[in-house]
Amino acid sequence: MSPPSEVRCQAEGEDRVRVTWTEPPQKSLNGRLVAYQLQYMQAADLVGQDESSAVEVEISGQQRHHVILGLSPFTNYSVSVSVSNSKGRSPLSRPAAFCRTHSSAPIPPADIRPFGANSSAVALAWRQTDRPNGELLRYDLQARCDGGLSDAGNFSKLMPVAPPHRTMVLINGIQVGALCRFRVRAVNTQLIGDFGPWVLFTPTEGTQPLRVASLPSASRVARGSSLTLDCSIVGDGSHEAQWQGPPVDSSKKQVLSNGSLLIESAQSSGQYSCVTADSSDHISHSVEVF
Repeated sequence: MSPPSEVRCQAEGEDRVRVTWTEPPQKSLNGRLVAYQLQYMQAADLVGQDESSAVEVEISGQQRHHVILGLSPFTNYSVSVSVSNSKGRSPLSRPAAFCRTHSSAPIPPADIRPFGANSSAVALAWRQTDRPNGELLRYDLQARCDGGLSDAGNFSKLMPVAPPHRTMVLINGIQVGALCRFRVRAVNTQLIGDFGPWVLFTPTEGTQPLRVASLPSASRVARGSSLTLDCSIVGDGSHEAQWQGPPVDSSKKQVLSNGSLLIESAQSSGQYSCVTADSSDHISHSVEVF
C-alpha cells in the first residue's frame, strides 16, 4: 500500500549516483516483500511530464541501496522507488528525489566555419557545444598561419573568447596567400575540453562578397521569454542586417548593433531570416514557442 520512504540520491561521479531508501512500514506490505523497483529519468522530462525516457531497474528486496551507472555528466535526475509483493506493487515514492551528476570536460563545438571579412581578416563562427558538461565559462580559439607575402604573416596565437554565448570572432592581421588553421575548444568552470579538428582558410586578394558569418539555429522557448538570434555580416559593403520574420508576429524585438535580433518577448513560432544588404546571402533561425 505504501512506497519506500526517505528516498535519497547522491552523485558519486560524472556518470553515476547512489540511491538509498527505507523499507515501508510492515503493516503496509500485505504479504512478503519481494523486490524494489527503482525508476529514474532526466529531471527535465519529469517536469515536462514526459515519462517515455524513464528507466526502471528491479532490485532484490534485501537491498536498500543501488548505484545507477551510465548517466550523462552535469545532468539533473529524478529518482523514485516502489516496492512489490507477490500480488503487485506500491505507488512510486513521491516527491521524487533529485540529484545532479558531477561535471566533466566539455566536448568541442561543432561546425566551425571561416568567412573572408577582407583581404587581411577572417571571421570564424561555430555552434555552441552540445555538451558543456558543466557551467560553460568560455571558448578558446587557436589560430596558426604560415606563409604569405612576408614573414609578418606567420603567427600562432591562443585567444580566449567570452562570454560563452559569443560564437564568432574576427581575426585581423592575416596576409594574402597565408595558409591558416583554426580550432576551438570549450571551457567550463571545472575543466578544459579538447580542441576540435583544424579548419583551413587562405585569404585572397580582391573584393570579398558579403556573407552572413553566423550559423543557423533551432530554438524552443516558452512564450514571453527572450532569446537572441545571431547575425554577423562580413565582407566589403554594408554590414546592415535585414531581418524577415513570420507573417504574423506580435513578438517584441529589436536589431542590435552587431546585426543580431533580440526577441524580448517571444510570441510567435516560425522562421526568422537574416539577409545581407545586397540579398546575396542569408541564414534562417527556427523558433518554436510553447
